[in-house]
Parts: sequence; C-alpha cells; structure tokens
Amino acid sequence: CAASHGGRGGCNSQTDSALEVYGSFSNPYWSGSSCRYRYSQTYGGGIVRIDSGTGPLQINGIISANATTLTTNSSGSASGGSIYLNGGAISGTGSVTANGTSHSYVYGAGGGGGRIALHYTSLAGGFSQTSIKSNVYAYGGESTTKYDGGAGTVYLKDKAAKFGSLLANNGDRDNASNYAVTKILMPINNTPSAVGLNSFTTDSTPTQFTVESGYLEGLYIQANIAENGTSTMNDDTLFQITQSSGTSQIVDPGVKPNNIGATVNLNTIASTTNTYRYIAAFENIQANGYANIEFDGDVFIRNGDLSSNDDVTLNLTGGIGSTGGEVEYEGVTNMSFTGATMTLTNDFDVTGNLTFID
Repeated sequence: CAASHGGRGGCNSQTDSALEVYGSFSNPYWSGSSCRYRYSQTYGGGIVRIDSGTGPLQINGIISANATTLTTNSSGSASGGSIYLNGGAISGTGSVTANGTSHSYVYGAGGGGGRIALHYTSLAGGFSQTSIKSNVYAYGGESTTKYDGGAGTVYLKDKAAKFGSLLANNGDRDNASNYAVTKILMPINNTPSAVGLNSFTTDSTPTQFTVESGYLEGLYIQANIAENGTSTMNDDTLFQITQSSGTSQIVDPGVKPNNIGATVNLNTIASTTNTYRYIAAFENIQANGYANIEFDGDVFIRNGDLSSNDDVTLNLTGGIGSTGGEVEYEGVTNMSFTGATMTLTNDFDVTGNLTFID
C-alpha cells in the first residue's frame, strides 16, 4: 500500500488497508511519509508554516507541500505534507496544495493527501469560500491501474468564529478503495484524572495516539455527557482542544452551539467523576471530488457547505459518515448527494429537501 497522512494511502487490492492517518487537521506540522518499493522511493511532502499574525497574506503563486513525483515503476507512492497559514486577510490568485504521489505504472497505488490549515480574519479572491475548493486542496494520488489515495484535509478557521470548517476534495479521483478515506480518528469516552480551569488530564493516552502529540488538537470534548437530558449536541457545552501532548490537554473556554455568545470554563462542568466524550464540531463541512470523510465518533455541523454560500444547503459530491457515532446537521434543510454514497446506521431526519442524483 501507499503512504498515508491526512488521507489513507491507496492499495493494490480492495481488501488491503494502508497505515493509519496521522497529524492534526487544525494545526498540521508533520511531513508526509515516504514510500519505498524495491530499489527506489518517493518522498513525502514537506512542512510549510507561515505566520503573519494579523497581517494580510496575498498568495499569487504556488505554496506546495506535494509528495515527489514517480520516476520509476520500482517506487511506492508517498503522502502529501503539511501547510499552516496564519494571518489576517488571505487573498490572491494562487494555490495551496499538499497532494500525494500519483502512480501510472502497473501495481502502483496513489499516496494519501496531506493536511492544510488556514487561520484568518477574512478570505477573498481565489480563496473566497465559494472558490477555495478549486485553489486549496490535498488530493490523494491517482492510480492508473490500482486504487487512488484518500483526500487529505483542509481546515479553515475564521478567528472571530467559534467553529472552523473542514473540507476534503479528491479531484474526481473515483477509484479509491473502501479503506482509502479521509479518516478523523477520535478516542472513546473517558474520565479525566485531573481537571483545571481550562485543562484536563486523561488516565492514559489512547492507543492510536501513543506515537505522536497534537493529533487531538481541533477536536472538542463534551466535558460531562450527563450535562443535559437531550440527545442533540446543539445544547451541549463543547470545549475545543488547542494543545495536546500525551495525557495533557488544554482547551478553549466552552460554548454551546445554540448560544455561542456565552462561554464557560472547563472546571465549572468537568470533574474527575464525570465522563467526557470527543466530538468533531464544525461550522461547515464539504466533501467534493469523491472524497469520503469518515469519523470515529460523534459529529456536529452548524451549517451546510461553503460553496453554496448559504447556511442551509449541503451539496456533496463525496461522502460524510461516522463509524462510531452520530452526525448532526444543525442548520441544514436542503441536502443533495451527487455521485455519492451515504450509509445510514442510525436515524436520519431531514426537515427540508433531500435529493440523490446518480
């Protein structure tokens, strides 16, 4: 199989699975993974970090952390790297990419896409919310004869907003295996061993996160799953993890999605006798070009996609699902799935329009 990062690498067989994804979608800082086969190898994409504080970032050229291209049949496919941009207004006519290696030879699969995060005060030009999917992306590598790599992640965070947005676009690579997905790993429910003002310590580092620090950054916790008696997440107090190292986590003050103007500190809700759960919460979510975003746990989405330029529409040309929880669309009333598959394991309620287009 090919290398993974934000998206899983493709494989030569539908039943094979590449190594798991890694890194933080909100604060990417790991390079892509190289891949060797026989006598040569391709190299994973590098790391780009640009921080202008509140100053503008105008991008009219190319910022790239793509994996290296294939030069021989005797090479594997590497994964895309990491790009982190922090500034004020982000604009321009350029592009930002972290693609995996494509493979055009026999018995070669595509590498997984990398990770990109933009933190900003405004977006304009080719980086506007209606155009950004065409200019900022982390495609999985394309395979001519086997399976494509999974799309990497693009995270967008307006500094004035409580929640960021998650995008995955695989550039119409429609031959990814069932396992080459944009996977968001989420630990199971746990009880903290210590709670501070806005920090907590877990009893142990979850197994899949023992090899790295920081992967939990960007996820949220509901500090006490018994906080209220409703089954919805819009009235739960959610705390975003901003720093993560082993068993120690630091969070922002908590907020309820249905009352984002009020915040509370963690220790007013959490205690060492209360069970917490991890939640992936976003302002918007978008899956394009046959990308398939798969979560391990509960997902909360306040509004629809970015490209529709409204709060109620979710148009997908890819998939979004959860293997270990529920997906709650708070403000969405119009949903359209074009060339995409949606698998339902729990109840699904739509109060507006739901359209499937083959």
